[in-house]
Parts: sequence; structure tokens; C-alpha cells
Amino acid sequence: MFTAVDAANIYARVLAWWAQQQDLVDAFGDGADVYSEFSAETFGEEVRKPKAEDPKPAAIRFKLLRNVGKITVLGLGYSMGAPKFEKNLRASPDVNPLFQSGELDTAKCEDIVAQYRKKYAKIPQLWYNVERAFFKAAAGTQRMVNGVLFSPSTRKGRRCVSITLPSGRVLNYPNVRVGEHQGGREQWVYGHGKGKKLYGGLLVENVVQAISRDILAEGVWAMEAEGYEVAYHVHDSIVCAVPKSKAKKCMEFCIDVLSAAPEWGAGMRL
Repeated sequence: MFTAVDAANIYARVLAWWAQQQDLVDAFGDGADVYSEFSAETFGEEVRKPKAEDPKPAAIRFKLLRNVGKITVLGLGYSMGAPKFEKNLRASPDVNPLFQSGELDTAKCEDIVAQYRKKYAKIPQLWYNVERAFFKAAAGTQRMVNGVLFSPSTRKGRRCVSITLPSGRVLNYPNVRVGEHQGGREQWVYGHGKGKKLYGGLLVENVVQAISRDILAEGVWAMEAEGYEVAYHVHDSIVCAVPKSKAKKCMEFCIDVLSAAPEWGAGMRL
């Protein structure tokens, strides 16, 4: 049979850890319902996961409001602006009724973005620090941001930037250069052709996903070393194929593995 485990909220947890946003690290680590708590502040009322005994209207409302918090916490960590945030909320069937009722509108979405950035101020600061470190590295100066190293490098005679993750693995950005100016500001790009745009939020997202991948990879290695057959893994989930008699023990082991911080992740709470 198959046993499946996932590293719950891993991207948001890793982002909070890298940004040194300790209150958010601790909230996730203590098992708080971060999504509900954020929405409760936003709407000024109780928000939680619906329970079986809740009247249907109450359950529907809890779900709607909690989903606002979920999209906020998972979506705004990479410098998303209010217009795109509003678009994402409107596209969610589990949030859209709040626009129909008038409880959500453009102004409210702008307020939520501002609320997130104020509440978790170290995350916007991380966008700035990472963008600055990356472009300093592109100019030839090595920089460190909270344990992640940005270094100048070259490939085939072209300027590149290497990012050394806490695990020691390296991400490489080839052919880094200034592209077309936008609004009087230099727009940096990398890669072939016109290049892919670079900015702090995107770089933070890249690194967070890479760190999360390293955590999952170490989990896979640990499970295989224990003798469990990893049949499938994707994003934050790992599925093992085991005899039914070993399913419970496998599940417990896998949960322990994905709940433990890696050796290089001091202070991380998974």
C-alpha cells in the first residue's frame, strides 16, 4: 500500500525562517492556524477552520474568510502587488463571494497587502536585501544575506551570479545584464534572448523553493536509508510503497523526518 506525507506550509515556513521573521516562524512551529489568525485581524471577527457541528452558513463564512488569509500568507511573500493579489482573490471560488457581497474590493485588497507587509516587515526587507546583494554580486562584490551567499562568477566569458544555499548547493544565473529600462529604473535580466526579468521578490521565491527542495530531498534520502521505497514525490509531498503491516511505522517515521530541521537549518521549525 501507499503512505503519503507532506511538509505542511513548507514554503511559508522557509520564507519566515530565511527572513528571520521569528514571530511567524514560531506561529507555524507552535501549530497556530496562521491563515485564520491573519483573516481574523483583517475582518475583525472570529475565523477558524469549519467544524462538523457548525451551521452551514457559519461554516461557509469561516471557509471564505480563512481562504483570504491562506492566499495572503502564501501569495504575498514574494512582492506581489495589490492588483495581482486582487485578481487572484477574485479568481478563487472560495473567496469570490466576498467581492459579490462588497466585503472585498480594490481598496480592501490594497489594505490587506499593506497589512501583510507591516505585520511581517522582515519579509519585504528580505526582498530588498536579496535584490541588492544579487546586483552587487553581478557587479563583482560578494554578499551574504541571512546565510545565503551571492557571488560573482563567469561562464563562457559572460557575467553570472552564483547563489550558495545553506545546504551548500549552488544556483547559477547565467548572462546577467541590464536589459531595457522601465520607468527610469534599470531592469536586470538573465539568460538567453531578451532574458528573464530579475527582482527581489522573484529571487527570494527562487531561493525559498530551492531550500524547500533540499529539505524534501534529504527526507527522501532518509526514508530510503531506513528501507522504505519512495514511489513518488512532488512539491512538498512524498509517497512510499510499503507492506500494509509496516504502513503505520512508515508514516510515523516519515512525519518525524519531515518535521525535523536539517543540520544546516538551525532555528527552522517544520
